[in-house]
Amino acid sequence: MTRKVVLINANVLQPPVSPVGLEYVADAVIRAGIPLYVIDLVFEKDWRLCLQKELKNTDILFTGVSVRNTDDCSFISGKSFLPWINEVVTEVKKYTDAPVFLGGVGFSVMPDIVMQTTGSDGGIAGDGEDAVVALAQSILHKDNWESLPNVVFCRNGTIKCNPRKDVDLALLPAPTRSVFDNRRYESQGAVVGIETKRGCGQECVYCADVIAKGSRVRLRSPEAVVKEFANLVAQG
Repeated sequence: MTRKVVLINANVLQPPVSPVGLEYVADAVIRAGIPLYVIDLVFEKDWRLCLQKELKNTDILFTGVSVRNTDDCSFISGKSFLPWINEVVTEVKKYTDAPVFLGGVGFSVMPDIVMQTTGSDGGIAGDGEDAVVALAQSILHKDNWESLPNVVFCRNGTIKCNPRKDVDLALLPAPTRSVFDNRRYESQGAVVGIETKRGCGQECVYCADVIAKGSRVRLRSPEAVVKEFANLVAQG
């Protein structure tokens, strides 16, 4: 049985938010020819049963869990999502000995705290397209994945964050947008977005964009954006 990279969308807030970043990462895994399996928890009534069903008989290379936000961004409620991510990581580890990694904007903003709170084996901070492919290939070939750019890991009780390496957006093909059921997201009131740039040169104290994606503005080509939009439209 061929081992798969399993990616899990753990952002279950309602109304749902289309997992654009995770879909870009999934598309990169597919382009690299690495077997992929995606689990979207947002539409599952019993998420524990879903994970049991989907993971129990799956040969897993590693599991990646998305952390879009660390909290609900509300001064009134102040609800942290990290206990929830910990629940997901704990449940995943019941069914596989393969490492569990985290990624996404929420993780990239504070990877050390998120790792300590959730019990993950590591993560990817910053751009994920190249990093997730390199991580999969390193684990597959039993190489030292702890030396890879953008990787976060724990050694001797200390969280280590490797230097980040930005993806060259000009070299990325337009995503197929076929991994997640975007039409179902739209039917549930979600806006299905398209990324046109990464990074920001401003220093607004309330925004995580600079921390998660860098202070250098990187633009996608108009052609790639238009093609991605066409791919979404073609799905009907």
